[in-house]
Amino acid sequence: MSLTHEMIKENVFNWLDALIVGAKAMSTVMQCGTDDWRSEASVYNGEDNIVDGIVTVHIHNIEQVAKAVEIDIQHHDFTPANEYYAYFKGENFFIYNGVKFSGMIYGDFSDKEKSARIEERKRYEENAGEQGSNSGASEEVSVDNE
Repeated sequence: MSLTHEMIKENVFNWLDALIVGAKAMSTVMQCGTDDWRSEASVYNGEDNIVDGIVTVHIHNIEQVAKAVEIDIQHHDFTPANEYYAYFKGENFFIYNGVKFSGMIYGDFSDKEKSARIEERKRYEENAGEQGSNSGASEEVSVDNE
């Protein structure tokens, strides 16, 4: 028996739904008692699932996934502000049920271009660090406002 488009679509949606539950669970801190932070449990590196403030799942063949479930793909090119800038041109993605599903687009950069992008990213990080340290707000004020 061969799968129909509707069967494939349902299977892919079920898979996406399962990934959503897992990704959200991995990025959630769970209160397990009343002894402040010592009573919290979390997944090691669970915060890695949050990219630009949204739970993100990186998947292969995102175009095929989007096609199967009839969701439009979005695209954006990376800039030096993005941590993946040195290695990837950008990403294709869609957002489903509050989770971003993303597929990276390889850069296929020459060694010279890759080195230049790495240096550009380093300069960006250095400038961002300097701007952050020169913001005029002391650490004490930031903590008091939280």
